[in-house]
Amino acid sequence: MKKNSNASPSACDDVHKSNIVAQELLFDLKVLLKEYYVGKFTEDGQSLKLSFYNGQNFKLQIEELN
Repeated sequence: MKKNSNASPSACDDVHKSNIVAQELLFDLKVLLKEYYVGKFTEDGQSLKLSFYNGQNFKLQIEELN
């Protein structure tokens, strides 16, 4: 992550202290992938299924490790 030189030190500390929820990350990835790929994107709990029109299917699983 690139540090913003205009942000106050406390603002940068807040960014590092915040947690990302797996479900939110999955939603953000879905939005980004839709910008670059054409197909069907479905969420299933902590995974995202990508079905492309050429018959290929992928499943992305999000799991926090710590």
